[in-house]
Formats: sequence, C-alpha cells, structure tokens
Amino acid sequence: MAEGNLVTKEVEESLRRLKSLCDDGIISQSDFEEKKNQLLLFQFQLNQRMTILCHTLRNLLTIVKVQNPL
Repeated sequence: MAEGNLVTKEVEESLRRLKSLCDDGIISQSDFEEKKNQLLLFQFQLNQRMTILCHTLRNLLTIVKVQNPL
C-alpha cells in the first residue's frame, strides 16, 4: 500500500499546484476543475487496479499453499 500512498501524495501535490495556478489567474476555474477531475479519476482507477492486483495475488498465494503445504 505504500505505493498507493505515494501516488496519492503526488496527486495531492498536483492539485495544490493547479489550485495555486488558478488562484494566481494563470489558469481558469474551469481548467482547474477539468484537471482536478482527471487527476481524481486517475487516482480512482489506479486504486481499483491495485485492489484487483492484491486480490489476485492473495488468491494465487492461497492456491500455492494448498498445492504445496509445508
């Protein structure tokens, strides 16, 4: 889960930078909202993939343990 936390921090930092650009008038509020939604969607999709990967690995480990008991 450490990798998920790193990505979350990266997304959070990106959102802060984008918000700063918006507050400074460099990008519009609508541009900020669009980029924010893209980043949050990316984070959501990544979390889903990580969850699927963890479940798959857990299932594989269970199969290996059943086929090769200690």
